[in-house]
Amino acid sequence: MTRPQKIKKSLKVSFWDGVFASCMAGFSADYLTPYALALKATTRQIGALSALPFLVSSLAQLKSAEIAEFFKSRKRMITFFIFLHALMLVPVALIPYLFSRQPVFFLILFITLFTAFNTVTGPVWLDLMGEYIPSNKRGRYFGWRNRIMMVATIASSLIAGFILQHFRNDVLRGFLVIILLALASRLVSWFFLTQMHEPRFKVHRDSYFSFLDFVKGIHTSNFVQFVLLVSGLQFCVNLASPFFSVFMIRDLAMNYVTYTILVSTVTVTQIATISRWGRAADRVGNVRVLKLTSLLIASLPLWWIISQNRIYLVFAQAVSGFAWA
Repeated sequence: MTRPQKIKKSLKVSFWDGVFASCMAGFSADYLTPYALALKATTRQIGALSALPFLVSSLAQLKSAEIAEFFKSRKRMITFFIFLHALMLVPVALIPYLFSRQPVFFLILFITLFTAFNTVTGPVWLDLMGEYIPSNKRGRYFGWRNRIMMVATIASSLIAGFILQHFRNDVLRGFLVIILLALASRLVSWFFLTQMHEPRFKVHRDSYFSFLDFVKGIHTSNFVQFVLLVSGLQFCVNLASPFFSVFMIRDLAMNYVTYTILVSTVTVTQIATISRWGRAADRVGNVRVLKLTSLLIASLPLWWIISQNRIYLVFAQAVSGFAWA
């Protein structure tokens, strides 16, 4: 098989990897907080469930390049950690049956490992994909791929919501079903990852820079200023975002179908508007788009204060999807 044929095959299996990884996310991501609530989690534990996985993942991601060097293969490193990532869903699904004394503690532990094993592969996967696709074609490929992935996420999320509603009188069994579906989806995704071709692995030492180099560029580097913007935005967002699910399920007493419709509205709106934001960025520049969307994102919690009417909240979620797109 020639190199172009290997790359073509890798892009094809990468597409299917993305589809099934999105199905896994749809069956799990928006339902971790409801799962924790079903396990009688406190508000403080919900905060820990949101914060700890991403804190540990961020620290682990700093070592991604070194780990890839240890494996001497990006593909080997990715498939190893993604397999571990999938396996973490087994104890997550069985928590009510194996860890009945402190179920929320073990949920936080396993979800932290689950998230870290996935996130640590991110930079290495992007580096590998960068060798398949020329820089002038990446936007088109990833834009098309991401839209299909969003559809897969919505479909699986809706299925998960209806499953939970069906098992509303024994909701822990419903969570067992959707988490096992997430596990199956991730294993299929992992299989497609194993089919990818890896070009020769090269380490570019001149690309390394220290934290001190990063700090020195605060006033001069666009990259450093962008990192600070994203970091500040994420800090503010995560003050509130972990508790929207708590508010919907515990305080507003929403059923799982209504909850699913509200969380899916964000993704549906993203699919509808993401290409428009791309054209707007081409016309007026990325910086102006970032300034506007950052302000919109900062305002999102205020929309929930105005009213808790279900129809109105669908509109508020559409605004959220429009901003995040």
